[in-house]
Amino acid sequence: MVSQGYTPNRSCNWRQIYGTVRGPSWWRETLVEEIIRQGYKPASFDSCLYILRSNQTKELRQERLTERRQEDPFLSSPWLRPPPNSTKEGVGPLFEPVLGLILVEVDDLYEGGTAKHRELIEQIKTRFTFGKHVSLMTLEGGTFDGMRMVQSKNFGFHYSMKDYILGRVRDVEISKERKKEKDSKVTEGERNQLRAVAGALLWAARKCQPDIAGPVCLLQRKIVTATVQDLLEANAIVHHLRDTAELGLHFFPIALDRIRVCVHADASLNTLEKSKSQGATIVSLVEDSVLKGQEGHLNVVTWRSGTIECVCAGSLAAEANAMAAACHQCEWVQNALCEVTNALYDPVIRRRRLFVWEASSGQKPFTPTIRGVLVFRSDVDAKLYQNICITDAKSLYDALERDSLKAKEKQVALVTAEIKQVMAVVGLRPRWMPHNHMAVDGLTKEMKKSNLRPLLTLMKTGKIKLTAETEAMDSRTEVKESGGRIARNKGK
Repeated sequence: MVSQGYTPNRSCNWRQIYGTVRGPSWWRETLVEEIIRQGYKPASFDSCLYILRSNQTKELRQERLTERRQEDPFLSSPWLRPPPNSTKEGVGPLFEPVLGLILVEVDDLYEGGTAKHRELIEQIKTRFTFGKHVSLMTLEGGTFDGMRMVQSKNFGFHYSMKDYILGRVRDVEISKERKKEKDSKVTEGERNQLRAVAGALLWAARKCQPDIAGPVCLLQRKIVTATVQDLLEANAIVHHLRDTAELGLHFFPIALDRIRVCVHADASLNTLEKSKSQGATIVSLVEDSVLKGQEGHLNVVTWRSGTIECVCAGSLAAEANAMAAACHQCEWVQNALCEVTNALYDPVIRRRRLFVWEASSGQKPFTPTIRGVLVFRSDVDAKLYQNICITDAKSLYDALERDSLKAKEKQVALVTAEIKQVMAVVGLRPRWMPHNHMAVDGLTKEMKKSNLRPLLTLMKTGKIKLTAETEAMDSRTEVKESGGRIARNKGK
C-alpha cells in the first residue's frame, strides 16, 4: 500500500517517536493542533492555556467587539460582572462566560468547562489515548505537574505536594564532625548534593510552597561559593518543608463580582552582597469584604522572590522597586483572570480605561489626578478597581499617599511616579501593615532570619483581615509609651 503523498522517486523514513529526545515535544505539537482544530484559542498571557469561547461565528464576534470599540473608549468596563439585564446564561453586551479551559503540560491535561466543552474533550479522547481521566471532586483527587489537587463540594480546591516532598526531597548528607566546620568550603561532592537539593526545593517553591521561595532563591545564589553553613541552611529548609508538607494551598470559591486583588510587597536591603537587594511579592484574590475591614477569604495566586536588578541606595528605594514589580504582577493577574472568565474580554479596550470621561454636560474629559485617583461613572464600576497593595514601609506608604518624599530622594521619586501610574491603570491603592504581620517578609531573607508565621497562618486559614492604618499606628504608639517594644518575630 502506498501512503498518501508518496511518490516512487521519493524515499520515506518511518520511525517511532516514543522514546526519542523530541518525542514529548512532537506529541504536544500534535495535541495542540487538535485542540486548536476543535475551536480552542491560545490564551494571551499563558502559552500552555487554551480557551473555548462562545459558539458565535467569527464575524459576529468581531462585529460585537467593533461596536464596543466605537463606543466611549475611556469608559471602564465591568469585565468580571455579568450585567443586571443579562440572560440566565450571563450573556450580555459586556460579559459572556467562557465555555471551557484546557491547560497542557507536555502529555498531561487539566481541563474543565460546560457541556459543549465536555463534547469536545470526548472527541479529543477518540484520537489520543490517555492513561486515565480523573475527576478532582473525589477523596483522592488527582495529580498534575507534581501537585495533588482535590476539589471540594463547594468547588474550592486544595493543592499539596506532600507526595513529592516526602518522596523526592532529600537532605544533604553531612557528618557531625563536618557540621562543626561551618566556614569551610564545600567539596565538589557536597556541592553536587547541594545543587540537587536546591533544584528539588525550587520545584516545590514554584508550584505550591511560597513559604520557602525566598530561602531557596538565596540558597541558589550561594552554590558556587558555598560553605558548610550553606549545607546546614539547605537541610533546615528541607526539614521545614517536611513539617509543612500537608499544608499546601487552599483556594476558596469567591463570586466573580466580589473578587478583588490583594498584593503584598516587601524588600530586604543588601541581603547577601553589597548592592544586591532582595524583593518579594505575593498576589492573591480576596473577597470585597476585606477592603471594608472585615475578615474574608484569601486565595494565593502567584508569588515571586528575586534580586532587585538596580542598585538601591537605601531601604526605601528597595521597598519602592519591590512595590513597582508587585503592581505589574497585579495587572497581569487582573488581565489573566478576565480572559479566563469573560469570552468578550479585550485587553486593548481594558487598557484604555486609564483615561476616564466625566459624565457631566458635554462629556468633558476628566484627567486623572497626579496621585493616580480615577474618577468613575458610577460606584458600581469603581468597585471593580478597589484593589490593594500592602507594604510594611511606612515611609513608602506616606510617599504614595501624601507625596512626602524629600528633595534628595530622586531615585525613589522616579519609582513612586511609576507606581502611581500603574496603580491608576489597575485600580490599586496602597495600604500599610506592621512589619511583624507582613506575610511576604519571609520571602526576602534566609530561613534562619525569616518571619514565616504570618504567611503560614494565611496558608493555613485562607483568611485575612486588615486594620485601618490609624488604628495600627495608635496601637504601636501605646506600646512604645508603656515601655514595651514592637516584636519582630523571627522563625516559624
